[in-house]
Amino acid sequence: MISAAFPPAGRPCDRIDGWRVTAARRRRSISRRSLDEIVRILDDANVVVHAFDGRIIRWSGGCAGLYGWSAREALGRNVRELLGTEFPQPLDEILGQLRRHGTWKGELTQRHRDGRAIFVVSRWVAVSRHAAADRVVLATHIHVSNLKYAQADLAPHGSRICSPFSRPRRKPWW
Repeated sequence: MISAAFPPAGRPCDRIDGWRVTAARRRRSISRRSLDEIVRILDDANVVVHAFDGRIIRWSGGCAGLYGWSAREALGRNVRELLGTEFPQPLDEILGQLRRHGTWKGELTQRHRDGRAIFVVSRWVAVSRHAAADRVVLATHIHVSNLKYAQADLAPHGSRICSPFSRPRRKPWW
């Protein structure tokens, strides 16, 4: 069960299977069973759970459809190598932010099994399963390749595509 609540300080927090997690910089803890349940419920979504070193622990059905790798093929492999991930900044900086703040989000370029580029907006949340040293990353990916291709197609025409309100006023025809 995921729900939003407001603690006395007025800051929103999440409730995940009985665990209260504040949105701001608190360590997120979750049991292995609860983590499995989240991935099961969100199976159609693009959800990957991996260790900080990249080893894939959970792989949703959505990821299998998006990337072309079944869960059986993906589990245990390094997510960054499997998907040929290109990051918007050095990975060490991303992992540092994840350790400090508990979340990271950005746009990634990854590869489908057949080699074609896939663009995703990714959100990572650091979650402790037991001890602080046993942290994993719960990553969600929103597929935005079609949007990126549409933007690229429109870019050369940008100066010709404009709002009717931005055109210079003409004299009336009468």
